[in-house]
Amino acid sequence: MKIFQMYELMNFIINKDYEGNALTPDQLADLVKVANLELFKIKMGLPEDYAPGQPLSRQGLDLTQRLTDETRFLKKLDPTITVTNGVIAYPSDYFTISALRHNYTRNVDASPTEIPRPIEILTEDEYSDRAGKWLKRPTTWDAVAVIRDDGIHVFPDSIVSAEIAYIKYPAAPVFAYTLHTGYITEDIPGTTEFEWPEILHMDLVRIMLSFMGVHLRDEQLFQYAEQKKSAGV
Repeated sequence: MKIFQMYELMNFIINKDYEGNALTPDQLADLVKVANLELFKIKMGLPEDYAPGQPLSRQGLDLTQRLTDETRFLKKLDPTITVTNGVIAYPSDYFTISALRHNYTRNVDASPTEIPRPIEILTEDEYSDRAGKWLKRPTTWDAVAVIRDDGIHVFPDSIVSAEIAYIKYPAAPVFAYTLHTGYITEDIPGTTEFEWPEILHMDLVRIMLSFMGVHLRDEQLFQYAEQKKSAGV
């Protein structure tokens, strides 16, 4: 469902059974950004779901196969990211890291051979423990990294290239339109649609309606969508 279709559906719902002004295009332009991040937060695992004896959210990355499929577009891999003086700069769309590895070179049958080796992500305390003990110190065979505000710090700093797998933020949607007397038309070149798969578009509509104080169950929302299709408006 395109954003313009969401706009029409939401106005159809609001005008049909709820008192108040119609949803304005500018309001929707703000709501699509809020809903985009709200759904992202839900799919990553709401901390509000955590409770004593229940350390997991009801939804979360890779918690089920369906969640894996719904969020696969968020998973990115950079096979040759540069490590500059021991630091990896965060990609512009970075949210959280999934894995980090580098190629360790050793001689196999007298021939230099690259062997992929994981770079273990540590907390500051864990890194202090490793760095302070000779037998546990980071090496190119057993490299480690620490997440810091200025980048991902890799130890030892002799590593100059790595492969990073990470979760990105969903691209920010943009609702662009052309204003006419009494109505608007869709500005297709200026619009950036949601990246979320089609099966989640009704969830986005429901989230946006809830921010407007309209709360609907799934079946009600689908009924309204079918009514709008039947009405041909």
